[in-house]
Amino acid sequence: MNLNTTIEGQRDWAKIIENNFKQLAVERTATSDIVLMNGWQAKDGNKGLDSYTLLDGTKLYHFSGVLQKLVSPNEAGWLFKTPAAGKVIGNPFPNTASVTYDGSAGGYLELGVGNSGGTGVWCHFVPNDGGVHPQANKQHNIEVAMSIVWFAQ
Repeated sequence: MNLNTTIEGQRDWAKIIENNFKQLAVERTATSDIVLMNGWQAKDGNKGLDSYTLLDGTKLYHFSGVLQKLVSPNEAGWLFKTPAAGKVIGNPFPNTASVTYDGSAGGYLELGVGNSGGTGVWCHFVPNDGGVHPQANKQHNIEVAMSIVWFAQ
C-alpha cells in the first residue's frame, strides 16, 4: 500500500488566510463628542468614546476620561448619559473616589450606572461629618479619572 501525504497547494493561499482574518477584525470609531452634564467638564479635553462593531452587529462602547467639577456636599446627578441604551458590563471604574482637603478626609465621590430617563453614569458626593477638618463639608473641586464599558445593538 502506497500512502500519498502530499497535497497540492492552493494558489494564493496566504492571501486567502489574510482576507479571512480581515473579515474577523472589528470596526472601531472614536469620538470626543459625548456631552457631559450638570457642570462636569473634561480636564484638558480628556474624554473619549470608542465604539467597536462586533461580528454579530452588537456594538461595544468604551468611555474614558478625566472629569472635574466643583461639587457641593450631598450633591447628586448625572455625569453623562450613554449615547445608546444597552447592557452595561459593570459600574464605572473606579466606583468611588476619595476627596481630601489640605490632606484631611473630605468624603468620597460615589459613581454608578442608572436608568432614570435613559442610561447613564451618575455621581453622589458623600462628605464626612466635618469632624476631621472644618472645611470638609464645603464645596470641593473634584477630579476623577474613570472608565466604563457597555454593549448595545
